[in-house]
Amino acid sequence: MFTECVNRPLQLFKNYIDETKTDLTELTEEKLKSITRNHLDLFMKMEQELRIVQYVIGQQERFSEIDALDEFVNFFLSYIHEIVQIGMEKGFLPKSSPREVGYGYLAFMMGARLTYSDHASAMFTKAFTNQAYRLFGMEGEYVDEHI
Repeated sequence: MFTECVNRPLQLFKNYIDETKTDLTELTEEKLKSITRNHLDLFMKMEQELRIVQYVIGQQERFSEIDALDEFVNFFLSYIHEIVQIGMEKGFLPKSSPREVGYGYLAFMMGARLTYSDHASAMFTKAFTNQAYRLFGMEGEYVDEHI
């Protein structure tokens, strides 16, 4: 049961990535922003699962599930690397280190969900979306002076 709690969210996210990978050759800034919003939405909805994943990361010596997490991180970083490369080649992303963008983006997504205990429709979602865009070097879309 515990293993399923770790592997299920990873597999859901892998499935989503696989679906979007086929369209990367036609990637535009707007498509990347849509992908980013969908990533954030998935992470925001998976609070309980991500808390278990964080528990496993914090207790690596106790859990064999850490291998599945390492595989997912490598898979995810490769995906972000491809996105950043395509974005730089097409000129809508600035020159940057794709690996650094991947590390920062994954850490940001995990932290954005796990830092706050509110629901998936958190009032910070728009601010988080802007920050996720900025990690890629894209301009944010929302301005709310009350956050």
